[in-house]
Amino acid sequence: QGIQKSDENGATEQHTADFVSYTFLPSTHSDDKDASGHTFIFLIDNLIFIASVHITASSIVRISKSEERSDKRLQGVTSEKASVQECLHHTTSRELAHNSPAVIVGRLVRQRFKFRKVKRTTQSSVKCYEGWTVILSHIGNSPDDFLSYPSILQTLEAHIAVPFNDSSEVQSNIQEGTLRSVVNSLFSKGHGRSDRMSQDQTTLGVAWWHASEHNTMLPLLSGGWDSCNNQLFTGEHDSELKLATSVYVEIPFTSRTISKLGYQRFNCHLPDIISYFVLEKSRVENNAGRRGFHGSTGKLLPGMINRQLCRVGADKVQSLTTRKNPYSLLCRLKDEGVTNTTLEELHWEVCFALGEGNHAHLRPSLLRRIHNANVLGITFCRARVECTQCFEFLTPSSDDKNNPTLRCPSGCASSHSAVKWECSVLVDDGTGQAKLYAERQAALLLLSDGLDVSTVERGAWSCGNGIFYQPALPPSSHLRKCIEDATLSIRNHTLSNKRKKKEVNNTSPSVFSLLPAYAKAEYLIQQHCRHWYQRNHHRKIDLFCRCKPLSEDVTTVNQTEVHVAKAIAQVGLDFGTAPTATLPPLKLVLEDACLASEDSQGDNMTGWKLLNILIDS
Repeated sequence: QGIQKSDENGATEQHTADFVSYTFLPSTHSDDKDASGHTFIFLIDNLIFIASVHITASSIVRISKSEERSDKRLQGVTSEKASVQECLHHTTSRELAHNSPAVIVGRLVRQRFKFRKVKRTTQSSVKCYEGWTVILSHIGNSPDDFLSYPSILQTLEAHIAVPFNDSSEVQSNIQEGTLRSVVNSLFSKGHGRSDRMSQDQTTLGVAWWHASEHNTMLPLLSGGWDSCNNQLFTGEHDSELKLATSVYVEIPFTSRTISKLGYQRFNCHLPDIISYFVLEKSRVENNAGRRGFHGSTGKLLPGMINRQLCRVGADKVQSLTTRKNPYSLLCRLKDEGVTNTTLEELHWEVCFALGEGNHAHLRPSLLRRIHNANVLGITFCRARVECTQCFEFLTPSSDDKNNPTLRCPSGCASSHSAVKWECSVLVDDGTGQAKLYAERQAALLLLSDGLDVSTVERGAWSCGNGIFYQPALPPSSHLRKCIEDATLSIRNHTLSNKRKKKEVNNTSPSVFSLLPAYAKAEYLIQQHCRHWYQRNHHRKIDLFCRCKPLSEDVTTVNQTEVHVAKAIAQVGLDFGTAPTATLPPLKLVLEDACLASEDSQGDNMTGWKLLNILIDS
């Protein structure tokens, strides 16, 4: 939509743009000032875009089947390159000293550009644009379909600083002026208002221009696996597996810093990064249908689940209207790229962190996999409208009290608003228990199917405090009042029909249909959460989650006392108290979840099978 397309007969699509125009920017590597580069600015109506055109291979022909002659870049991570999982697992550089890695290599998952002003970085005195962020995932060693492994969930976030011409600041100002003049000329052709670009927009455009002029940055600009990169090479394929393009990115290991709470941060400069295309086997032919993903493809927020991995029942999900909850568990995934752990081991890590006085030992940036976890119940659930621009919760306006309209306190447009789901549950894996928190799509994943999400979200838009559930609190008095009014209305309607001697069958509305939007939402969420354990207590799942760090003021265990009974000879029982200690609560954040692994389920039955063999013998 927005770009006019014509077929062989000259017919055009129904949605066309009022005006489309483009201009190529000059090349920064040519002595000829009039030579055009491969970066261009194009205008569709009043929207400005910047893009680059590059020539890449459209097919691959294998000249030898010998694995010895394959590209070294396809052989995985070497001793000089640390994988994403290795980097996140080790909290100090000394733990990786035996490998002495120079770079960290990962698969490009997604990237984003933000509007930022040019400023000088702390690492150098050069002015840089620092609004570019890339998400890199772990690269496994298996030659199979990498989307059948959870390694793509093990990610790190790297911030890239684009220096604006190290040698001459004047040259950078000239490029900004060139970019502005090109945009102004495009608007003048379309009879639009000139000089519409802000300084932040100009900075972003120049940053893209700089990156597109580097050969090592071309793959990085093409997009990641969770963005829009679904292009296939027309080369070799093996049954359902096809050769697809992935982008590998190498960032310097020295770009890593560790915060006091243990979070790992990555900040690097554009010239220090290398990116290149790699062929990988993947089942991506039915990308839209088999993924079963329904959600926004815009800003990526915490709690949003991966769009590429296959999910349970994805082939049956066609639209939001065919399923109440559009988010389902991942299909069963193999073990690679994500650290397997138990809740018992995480509790020991809490003890170790308190003993060493270093919270970095909890490794909050590392994704863990907890096998065969059982959700014991929902302890908290809320659906409330928030602004995805400033992350403030919307509040009702005072214009109309009978029909309130939610508005952002910061004055952001309503188009940036969405319902934020939050959920907390208690999980048990047989070795310990922990509190698991999830938000947005991950929260709906925990709530499982059966909840009418669209009805609850409509109710959340009608009140400022949102729809709230907590097991210790009874339903609100407003809900009880609405149910009583609806019941009374149906009763009066039935009596009126009897007096008029009309048939009552199939004419009386239900109590639920007469409830207002807010009451419907509260009733559904109360019913679903209170009966959740009865319906799902038998379900065991594998959780992909991260550990929340301890607060900075938590430095020791909690001292407490417990009631005990002591047996005293010739006296009986003596009741009293004894001093003891408890650990701080273990809190996890959900990233995604899949069906329980078959291997772990088999291990749980091993002991029982051995007993049966002994009894039978």
